[in-house]
Amino acid sequence: MPSIRNILYHIFSFSVIAIAFLLPAFPRTTGFFIALLTLVWLVDGHLIAKLRLLAWQPLALVFIAVYIACLLWMIPTANLSNGLHNLVLKISLLVFPLIFFAPGKLHLPPVRVVLRFFILGCLLCSIILLSLAAYVYFSTGKSHFTYTSLTEPLTIHPAFISMYFIFCIFSLLLPFLESKVNHLFGSAFLSMAGIAFFMLMIFLLSARQEIIALLLLLPASFLYYFFRRKKLLTGIAISATLAGGLLLLILLVPEAKMRLQKMQSQLEEPYTNTAPNSVTMRKVIWQSALEIIREHPLGVGTGDVNDVLKEKYLEKNLLWPLSENLNAHNQYLQLTIGLGLPGLLLFLFSLITSLKSAIVARYYIYLLFLSLFLFCIITECMLETEAGVVFFAFFNSLLANETMMIRNNNAFRNTPLL
Repeated sequence: MPSIRNILYHIFSFSVIAIAFLLPAFPRTTGFFIALLTLVWLVDGHLIAKLRLLAWQPLALVFIAVYIACLLWMIPTANLSNGLHNLVLKISLLVFPLIFFAPGKLHLPPVRVVLRFFILGCLLCSIILLSLAAYVYFSTGKSHFTYTSLTEPLTIHPAFISMYFIFCIFSLLLPFLESKVNHLFGSAFLSMAGIAFFMLMIFLLSARQEIIALLLLLPASFLYYFFRRKKLLTGIAISATLAGGLLLLILLVPEAKMRLQKMQSQLEEPYTNTAPNSVTMRKVIWQSALEIIREHPLGVGTGDVNDVLKEKYLEKNLLWPLSENLNAHNQYLQLTIGLGLPGLLLFLFSLITSLKSAIVARYYIYLLFLSLFLFCIITECMLETEAGVVFFAFFNSLLANETMMIRNNNAFRNTPLL
């Protein structure tokens, strides 16, 4: 019979893989496996030794500090119910650094395996969405192949799933950039097919910020790759060609083209209650958020963010944000309203420290992950939903732990990127 230790080991590994696989299509199911992962980690024992190990992991400590800040800012919170809900929602910011940086005698699956199952989960999500859209089209003649119409059956925001797909593209692309043969699925053809498929899905989803992220980060990745090899002119030519191809693809997808054109025209429009849109709405919400931050530089408390935003919307007669109970639509502003400037500085410090570690270790999948996340949270509060906070906490801790292992082993140049 297998020993208790082996059973715990297999449950632990299975839970990590299950979270990666289920997150894209069924983010709410990840809560069960996070709880199971935590239980196995506790049952494994050696908690004192694990905590001692954690004390020597600076990245883990700064990640955990962000959650502790949310906990401490419960003190000025008036709306305790919202505050507790927020703490439960963000619990993965505490759980994953604890477990991944100090697993004890348990072992994390290789990053390659986790990424492989995440990509398969994204593929499953895509197949479900496209199949349901095709069913609607052949049943009613209506096209649900773009934007929120496409993601509505799984109640996933297009911005979130687009961010996932971009991360998949980078995971599949990096072996090509590094001239490696260790493709995630063992075949260059499958990697190229996956990149093309996820790129098509991103343009069908037409999430503007994520399309812009792809337009910026993908050519930049090639440019940096050739710059490091002292082939700058080649890098500029390939990056420019790639950027042109992506822009051409935008023109070929009517929904993506229309949304980007609308964004350009709406940037100069004022917000009105009679004809609101997502661009002008964000402008007045960000203005409201900045006013609240000026009034409360030390934060209003973990649970009071949306309440003070609603008060400001009422004061400024912003009917759409008020009726929809909209958050700040910018994670930096949302966090600063709640935790104040100290909380923002702590959050930025954790991310900048992570970026530095990824650069020093030359662990580019982590560098791209952080760059993608930092850019995407400019227009969305990714840490205010389960799909966003689990994605960030899970992969941030997983890749940061791998980064520290690479640095500690002094194997910067000989360690595979994935």
